[in-house]
Amino acid sequence: MHTVLKLHKNDNVIVALQNLKAGEIVNCDNESYEIQHDIEAKHKFVTEDLSVGDHVTMYGVLVGNATQPIKRGAQITTFNLKHESDPYSVEKRQPAPAWTPLDVSAWKDKTFNGYHRANGSVGTRNYWLVVPLVFCENRNILIIKDAFERELGYSQPESLWGAGVEMKGDDEVDRLVEQFDKKIGLEKLVMIHYNDSKAAHGSKLDRHQ
Repeated sequence: MHTVLKLHKNDNVIVALQNLKAGEIVNCDNESYEIQHDIEAKHKFVTEDLSVGDHVTMYGVLVGNATQPIKRGAQITTFNLKHESDPYSVEKRQPAPAWTPLDVSAWKDKTFNGYHRANGSVGTRNYWLVVPLVFCENRNILIIKDAFERELGYSQPESLWGAGVEMKGDDEVDRLVEQFDKKIGLEKLVMIHYNDSKAAHGSKLDRHQ
């Protein structure tokens, strides 16, 4: 009976299939690991020593960064791991699955209760309810949301900070206003909304308190 499971060959975490005791030696893919402390079934431990900021990979994709040193064979938890994920990218999902458009000729003369867009097309309003069952999916849900809004044209422009513009103090704001005046003109400037940002500099996101 297997006591542990490695989900993807590139993972640096292993799943405990049953409770593991501190000091126990487990084997996986011709490697031996000494468990550092008691680990309950379904929890994970790392396959290598990790330093602060090192990536944690599961299912073959990035799921988090270490927030403190984690020793080989030690469990990952919300206390030593911060969730992280790669940016959404269509290119990474190539080759795209084959898809044949459906025959919709039977409905060509049908109408529906929708609304007209400014560009002449029409649409309906859709609501998606997503309930993540594990903590590592929360960030992925936000990435999917941003991707949909961006591709469908509903996303708001990212903040200047998210766009990569330095906005750490009054000097940067003054410099931005000067550039705006030269290229566009202050007579067209109505308001500057200046607040904090939760997103990283250059992240292409608009996240604030």
